[in-house]
Amino acid sequence: MSFTPGLEVNLAALCVGAPILALFVFVGAALYAFVREQAQNQPASDHQSVLAAYDVDRLSQSAFRQLVGEALHRRGYTVVLPQSDAGEGDWGMDLVLSKEGRRYFALVVHYPRTVSLATVELAEARRKQFGCDSAMVITNGSFQPQAQRRAAALGHRLIDRSALAELLT
Repeated sequence: MSFTPGLEVNLAALCVGAPILALFVFVGAALYAFVREQAQNQPASDHQSVLAAYDVDRLSQSAFRQLVGEALHRRGYTVVLPQSDAGEGDWGMDLVLSKEGRRYFALVVHYPRTVSLATVELAEARRKQFGCDSAMVITNGSFQPQAQRRAAALGHRLIDRSALAELLT
């Protein structure tokens, strides 16, 4: 069959070729989606391996604070364990940091679950108590949405499980 002089079309070849082409496009798209998903999941598994190497979830609160303090020191912070007021302990959670002329209060919370708004409020109170410019809350867990909103409003930094893994590397 000829539509244009000199151009012949084989309908049988089109009937077989079109589905094969569609199959190649489908397989290619599925392969691309799979590779992309694997690449996105890779950092999470890397984070898990970093946290597992330090056995983060099994540390005591004071050992966790020590680990975080050492990691912050490697990042250029001067790290001090503050002296708490008489009768008011820090439960092994407080660090006072300084870097480039600024002071930061860090509330280090070894809690592999969701950290609440009250913890962010405690960090703010302790920041004021120690005369720091800003505060951060560091945990091996995550943060409630209310805690995230409050920290953002205060200008405080929240370091969750995945950011902790980056801090430790």
